[in-house]
Amino acid sequence: MPGHGVSRSVAAVRQQHAQFDPVTIWLHWSTAALVAILWAIGQVTGWLPHGPFRASLWSTHVVLGLVFALVLAGRILWRASAGRELPPADPGVLNWFAKGTHYALYLLLIAAAGLGIANAAYRGYDIYGLVTLPRFGSGDQEIERAINSGHEWTANLIVLVAFFHAAAALGHQYIRRDHLLERMHLPGSVQRDAKGIAAGGLLHRIVVVGGGAGGLELVTRLGDRLGRGGRAQVALVDCARTHLWKPLLHEVAAGSLDPGDNELNYLAQAHWHSFHYRFGEMIGLDRVRQEVRLAATFDEEGREVTPPRVVGYDTLVIAIGSVTNDFGTPGVAEHAVPLETTAQAARFNRRLVNACLRAQTQAEPVRSGQLHVAIVGAGATGTELAAELHRTAREVVAYGLDRIDPERDIRIVLIEAAERILPGLPERISKATLRLLEQMGVEVRTGAKVAEVTAEGLHLSDGSFVRSELAVWAAGVKAPAVLRGLDGLQVNRINQLVVAPTLQTTLDPDIFAIGDCAACPRPAGQGTVPPRAQAAHQQASHVLAQIERRLRGVPLRPYRYRDFGSLVSLGRSSTVGNLMGFLLGRGLFVEGLFAQLMYRSLRLMHERALHGSMRALLGAFVRLLSRRTGPPVKLH
Repeated sequence: MPGHGVSRSVAAVRQQHAQFDPVTIWLHWSTAALVAILWAIGQVTGWLPHGPFRASLWSTHVVLGLVFALVLAGRILWRASAGRELPPADPGVLNWFAKGTHYALYLLLIAAAGLGIANAAYRGYDIYGLVTLPRFGSGDQEIERAINSGHEWTANLIVLVAFFHAAAALGHQYIRRDHLLERMHLPGSVQRDAKGIAAGGLLHRIVVVGGGAGGLELVTRLGDRLGRGGRAQVALVDCARTHLWKPLLHEVAAGSLDPGDNELNYLAQAHWHSFHYRFGEMIGLDRVRQEVRLAATFDEEGREVTPPRVVGYDTLVIAIGSVTNDFGTPGVAEHAVPLETTAQAARFNRRLVNACLRAQTQAEPVRSGQLHVAIVGAGATGTELAAELHRTAREVVAYGLDRIDPERDIRIVLIEAAERILPGLPERISKATLRLLEQMGVEVRTGAKVAEVTAEGLHLSDGSFVRSELAVWAAGVKAPAVLRGLDGLQVNRINQLVVAPTLQTTLDPDIFAIGDCAACPRPAGQGTVPPRAQAAHQQASHVLAQIERRLRGVPLRPYRYRDFGSLVSLGRSSTVGNLMGFLLGRGLFVEGLFAQLMYRSLRLMHERALHGSMRALLGAFVRLLSRRTGPPVKLH
């Protein structure tokens, strides 16, 4: 950032490489040592007569080779299916030699597996006693010597290539570090990348505004790839201090999920993944000076926490999501609770629990509508909330609130202005969901427009009145109003930033927009990309690759949206949805246990992008244990 001295940046890069180099040394030399140990065992056992130990050695060669073959094939298929690019290669002979020996190791280990299989089949060995290969040959000693000779030469080459690879990789790492430090020590050597770094900055400054699903995944991977290696300064700006996956907000509102046990702290994530966290709300932008303006923040007692300030950038990614669109309906702001943030979802849950406690302790009987919940908007959020509330409201009452009769006093009403619920999804899903909701006892009203919201209930445009003292507004979304005044950037009628197919804004190529706040065009006049979590996830991966291309000075590639289908969770009752791409490109309707497993895997995929596979699986296991030891609903 402007104002940072050369010595401070040099110290930062030295510290980063001091942390990275021991890991690299351990990785490469331990690999070489492991291969050398296997080679030595092979040489020693070569003196032994043929027997069980010798057969186990051949089995080990076969398994190791097949594992490496699967790893290589998996990496190729994974990158191809995800549309990923290979990591950028630094110039230099040592770099290319390290890469060449790296892939040579894969090929040699695969060759060793092939020779191991041939030897096991020739001798009639088992693979660890599990698989018996059909024997061929008739004891021809020439064939046996040829197989043994080939395997020994392969083993020797593996050791030789492994040591050359370790040496080349380490040499390249040290040369790359020293070259960077040398450039930074040159007088006046403030370098500019292919796109141009702001004057006075030593590293390219990447700022991501918004820590939602797409923004946090993007900044985490940017920190891992660019921040940790000293290739860029990465920062996240958000007005909240924690992250909760937005598809879980209906569970927080219903009380079936405790946000304190499921939130991710931005400051901790920044520390773990080599990016900076800037606490504050974006209130403006200066595109000429390349600065994001942040408002001051205050605590609950009104004391200032952080002052108004600016954050400089060279590449800016705006991912601030969407807010509820009340369409100017009177009374919504005063009497209905939107579900945009964790705080709002928790506020509604407190309202629900307090209403139950009030009904339990008041002198008079429960009023009509006192414990009724009206949910406006039968999209995915509203529909999932209706199903979840039907269960959790009754579980709250079951904890000793005996003056409340759930069947008589509790009523869930789902209101939708369109002719069917889930209007953005296939009709078959809408019908299946409606059938399940009606079986639960949820009242569904379609083709009903809300004219006004009051403290006692909702007035509909047809003159009818829905009595309900608890109301949730989940009808429609729009981008935050701040985007309309971002230094002249082009927006559409719902405040979304209009972007090019590369996800760059139309008026400033240094600014990207992803997620619900971006109006990204689809080919062949299909409108814009829908505001879904899967779109934000795909766009985060795309922008990550484009920022790396931008730093290398190569042209950017357009984004292509892929619809993988939609799933709607109806709590513990069921899950319905469709998975796209099955059966010759046609959608596959799913329901029940399989759909529930697919729905739960979506959260696991999000957590894997943030924490890695092992920690994501461990978190899922811990949540499973906590649900079995605590109450199934939040009671406070």
